[in-house]
Amino acid sequence: MPLGGFSSPPASPPPTASRRSPSSSSMPASSASTSSPTSPCFSSAHSPPPPCTCTCSASTASSPRSPHLTFPIALKSASRLPDPLRPGEQLHARSLKLPSHSNPHVLTSLLNLYAKCGLLVLHRALFDEMPHPNTVSWTALITAYMDAGALKEAVHVARSAFASGLRPDSFTAVRVLTACARVADLATGETVWRAAQQEGIAQSVFVATAVIDLYVKCGEMAKAREVFDKMQDKDAVAWGAMVGRYASNGHPREALDLFLAMQAEGVRPDCYTVAGALSACTSLGALDMGQQVIRMVDWDEFFDNPVLGTALIDMYAKCGSTAEAWVVFQQMRNKDIIVWNAMILGLGMTGHEKIAFGLVA
Repeated sequence: MPLGGFSSPPASPPPTASRRSPSSSSMPASSASTSSPTSPCFSSAHSPPPPCTCTCSASTASSPRSPHLTFPIALKSASRLPDPLRPGEQLHARSLKLPSHSNPHVLTSLLNLYAKCGLLVLHRALFDEMPHPNTVSWTALITAYMDAGALKEAVHVARSAFASGLRPDSFTAVRVLTACARVADLATGETVWRAAQQEGIAQSVFVATAVIDLYVKCGEMAKAREVFDKMQDKDAVAWGAMVGRYASNGHPREALDLFLAMQAEGVRPDCYTVAGALSACTSLGALDMGQQVIRMVDWDEFFDNPVLGTALIDMYAKCGSTAEAWVVFQQMRNKDIIVWNAMILGLGMTGHEKIAFGLVA
């Protein structure tokens, strides 16, 4: 049955309107770390590759500066190449001939290069040869496992690091807290949080936001709010994170209360915060409140920003204002698959299956 006030569906919908879920498979450490036969771990028990002929290593060899300063620079340059493994191996081989080959700066630069190449076996073997890993070295190893999708291994390494007395900086704390949140490891995450407090970095917006995310992912909303309330310098990202977490975890009233408190503090919301507030209005069926939220944003932003447009379409459709949802959909200039899905689901929920099918076909 035609929907009053609607024009015909757009002529060129995407080939499919089903939501694509990203791959959830994690690369295990064993598969992510398989190295080629030409990439041995360069300990004293192995033969290094042929002498280096690359430009960066030649300049390093002839430089009057200390090798522990020049090698990290050369390795960083090599890591930016499309295929960094060969020059990296050559630099590694040359470094073994110098007294500074065990310098932590040199070794950490090698760790980063092998991590970029996806060679976790080499990366871990080199790390295990370090007599006294520092914070940067531990973080490089944890990050390598995270980038390979081996989150449990990353958290396991983090536990070992903190057991050995690691004193984290804010970057390390955020990386480990992120890994803990993804695998819902509350115990390890709280260990990191206590260490962050001891090191005086707990007030970092990035660290506090990461621990809020950890608590939310582990179902500890009260603890997440406690951390948020104690933050001294809340920026729009921190406010938005808390509003969004409330909205997406079944606490729409708390999300709206916090959104209003944010307005009272004079903090301008970003698109994710507005989307979280609109999602809360959708859950409550509070169309009037949603209209108030809309007035806080330049109307054109809803047509240019898929995040805002999707939230607005979803709210209108689920609150019974399907015609308004359709108007927003038609005027949007950037329609991604999520925008299309929101409109199709909204039409289907309100008895306009034929129009919804027309968008899919």
